[in-house]
Amino acid sequence: MKRRKSLPVRAGNVTIGGDAPVSVQTMSTVNPAHIAEAIVDARRLASYGAEILRFAVPDMAAAKGLAAVVKAVDIPIVADIHFDYRLA
Repeated sequence: MKRRKSLPVRAGNVTIGGDAPVSVQTMSTVNPAHIAEAIVDARRLASYGAEILRFAVPDMAAAKGLAAVVKAVDIPIVADIHFDYRLA
């Protein structure tokens, strides 16, 4: 398969694009407002090989919980925000 030319960008310690290998991204089904459960899920997904992890952030409680999750895990976390730009 021929790859299209792109510029590399970094998400934490993961390089995406350029000559970097394809990275594994997944999404948690846990609401990050449930901090302990979200941390357990993030660590589980990382142990399965996830290199980038997304969480849905539907409200301010989830946004605040996500901050704790980011501090607790070693892989890049992406906030999947819909409908309310203020959550970013």
